[in-house]
Amino acid sequence: MDSKTVLSLMGCIVVCLAVGPLLAGDEAARAQPTGYVPNEILVKFHEDAGPADVADAANSLGAAHLRTFRSIGVRHWRLGRGLTVEKALEILSKNRNVEYAEPNYIVQAHVLPNDPLRGDLWGLQNVGQTGGTFDADIDAPEAWDVAYDAWPVVVGVIDTGIDFTHPDLAANMWTNPDEIPGNGIDDDGNGIVDDVHGANFIGTGAPNGNCMDDNYHGSHTAGTIGAVGNNGEGVVGVNWHVQLMALKFLNSLGKGDTADAIEAVEYAASFGVRVTNNSWGGEKQSHALKDAIASSGALFVASAGNSHTSTKQYPAGYALENVIAVAASDHNDGLASFSNYGSWVHLAAPGVDTLSCVLNHGYGLKSGTSMASPHVAGAAALVLAYRGGTNADVKAALLDNVDLIPSLAGVVATGGRLNVAGALLGGAPPPPLPDTTAPGAVDDLTVVSTGIHDATLTFTATGDDGAVGQAALYDLRYSTGPITNDNWDAATPVTGEPLPQPSGSTETVSVGDLEPATTYWLGLKVADEAGNFSGLSNVPSATTEEAPPSAWTTELLSTTGGGPGDLDFHGGPGPFTVGVGMTDNNTVVALLWDGTRWIRETVDPTEGGSGMYFAFAPDGTPSMSYGYRKLKFAWRNPNGTWNVENVEKSPVSNEWCALRYNPAGEPTVAYSKSPFLRFARKVGGLGGTWQAETVRTAVTRYIDMVYDRDGRPAISYSDDPDGDGWISALKVATKVGSTWQVTTLHEGVVGYGVYASIAADADGDMIAADSAISRIFVFHKPYGGTWDAGAYVADGRDLGAAFDGAGTPYVSFVNDGRTSVTFDDGTGWQTERVEDNTIGGSDLRRDSHGGLGVLFEPQTGGIGIGRKPAPW
Repeated sequence: MDSKTVLSLMGCIVVCLAVGPLLAGDEAARAQPTGYVPNEILVKFHEDAGPADVADAANSLGAAHLRTFRSIGVRHWRLGRGLTVEKALEILSKNRNVEYAEPNYIVQAHVLPNDPLRGDLWGLQNVGQTGGTFDADIDAPEAWDVAYDAWPVVVGVIDTGIDFTHPDLAANMWTNPDEIPGNGIDDDGNGIVDDVHGANFIGTGAPNGNCMDDNYHGSHTAGTIGAVGNNGEGVVGVNWHVQLMALKFLNSLGKGDTADAIEAVEYAASFGVRVTNNSWGGEKQSHALKDAIASSGALFVASAGNSHTSTKQYPAGYALENVIAVAASDHNDGLASFSNYGSWVHLAAPGVDTLSCVLNHGYGLKSGTSMASPHVAGAAALVLAYRGGTNADVKAALLDNVDLIPSLAGVVATGGRLNVAGALLGGAPPPPLPDTTAPGAVDDLTVVSTGIHDATLTFTATGDDGAVGQAALYDLRYSTGPITNDNWDAATPVTGEPLPQPSGSTETVSVGDLEPATTYWLGLKVADEAGNFSGLSNVPSATTEEAPPSAWTTELLSTTGGGPGDLDFHGGPGPFTVGVGMTDNNTVVALLWDGTRWIRETVDPTEGGSGMYFAFAPDGTPSMSYGYRKLKFAWRNPNGTWNVENVEKSPVSNEWCALRYNPAGEPTVAYSKSPFLRFARKVGGLGGTWQAETVRTAVTRYIDMVYDRDGRPAISYSDDPDGDGWISALKVATKVGSTWQVTTLHEGVVGYGVYASIAADADGDMIAADSAISRIFVFHKPYGGTWDAGAYVADGRDLGAAFDGAGTPYVSFVNDGRTSVTFDDGTGWQTERVEDNTIGGSDLRRDSHGGLGVLFEPQTGGIGIGRKPAPW
């Protein structure tokens, strides 16, 4: 990305940008960019410095002016060639006209892995529905008795954007009163075209109006602040009605920079925004960002970070009167295990397994201080709407009226957790009258239908007190054995139960993700707002239907070892028709199918086998490319021994490489030797010599290769075109004659965690697929045509691509512990399960008969193969 300091989300235990956006276990993602944007600085001059002084300073650095932040008088410069940031700062430190100069710092999304739990909004109202402590919440219902509407208040969500089409957010989106949507004109004259619901500040060009979320993080935080209430959709925010301004400065990976953050802060200030939520940060201080926050006029609510340390994170750590730093608490009112803490953190708020809005009009559980901060920002908006006052007044109302929690004493400055009702009322709300009457137990829980993976039940609502009134929530659970009070805690909770209707109403609830042809018992308890639970309902049983025969037959090839693994088929001469390469205990291994059995052979006992790729030569000889810091090539002798040779030595970074045979029968390998994408050909076949060439200057990952109908190599790879240290483009390089032609298929939405694959059909059609933030896009190129704009087809990672014998494009992937394929037979993309309980793999190839095979890695270890149709 151009000219910036990279900031990131303080989010989830996955899915607060962890998640971040790095995928767990992704070794490529471990290479981090520097702590600041190379070749860029932020400079502020003393008030008495004249234009000539500024020009002289810029000339001394050979610096180009990128932009000026007028509210704070800070200039954003790109340095001249060959001048480091450190040297530039040293030069400016001796300039008496300079007040301060600093790098354009990069900050990191605090996103952690997430384990989904029950989807109840315990942070707003905790009655023990997730096994937590009663009233370990922000007392939202008590606040709503006083006020739930903050519509006059605009909350700036400085984040990854907002899905402003989400049914639970659309009605609460801020709308620029002076901008006409979609006319391509800057109607309000602020330099931004069509900034209807906010603006996008990514990059050094002019901001634009495309503030749509392409990550999930901004939408999730926005939902906690102000998902529409009482609309019959999904969740509810702290405010039922409030205006949400989308201020997008973090990209699809949750990364952004200081300069863009400053622009977002200034934009909000230009519209008089009084509250902003900021679920992002890093360890570096920026004077420029601090100045922008101080002069913004807004209450700046910021997440404290997820490193479980007392070390300050910024911007939450700035000692400014208008900053509120927020830690995360859990459903027992303890400090979340990941949350930062310390005297610089003002208060805690719920931030573990928080349910809110995500992309594709959905909902998801996320954990992180990113989830805690919007609880406080939402409370600030509600207090401002109800009580008015200055930023100091609102901040004092929030901090002076926390619930004091023993476990938070000495952990955060107030020693407490947010209480929005207390903040509204200027003191803790009066305790509710004692309620010792539990809801009535349901006695007519009835299974009305079953499917392969689901069951639907009905029952009659009881009430809040016995059979009277309206209860608070339902707790439905299932088990493969009869449920009793004694084993209730061991039964599996259901997510998405309906909110209780008044006593006597008919309720309907569905239970999903069940196994086929399995008998389950189901039980229900009813809870009221005081945390009283009913007795156990009657416990009916339901048997799911038989699943139709699967299109895929699976087989476990090895119980040890596993990825990286690769697969190929051969239908010509030679003793083997299927081959799999894998690594096991730091040894490269081949698994070969001879028509009746799998034969296991050691290929290279000295190499772990990073970047594994398996391919049959035209004569049926099994071969592999692999290696770490050196690129190796191995092929099998008829006697079962393997020849191993170096294609190229260190510093080859071939964690991902691709091996294919060209029409002349020569092995060719595409690989990375940073900063180059390379292509090697063994002239003369297996007994020849290797010749290598540079395809492109590119920081590459996830390389795949095919030969098109005209016999030309086509390499798909992910790239870092702007040199910011983050992979952000999917490209295809095709050799035409003696030159390589490169086409960019996807830019700005891939990144570390992207998985790329490419396939060609015998008719000349091609597909390429990529995945980042677990969103899979597929691009198509008909023979003789050009690549299309691509289509979002599924969620997942670890991609493989292939055409079957009928010319149907397939993409394999792993998602939610399951290996699947998605395909388009002309009626739209459809998904089939291949194998459950997997953690990776998914290499996909077509066999010689037009069938398909896909590799998978079971969660218990080893490697397996799925076949369609089966047997071969």
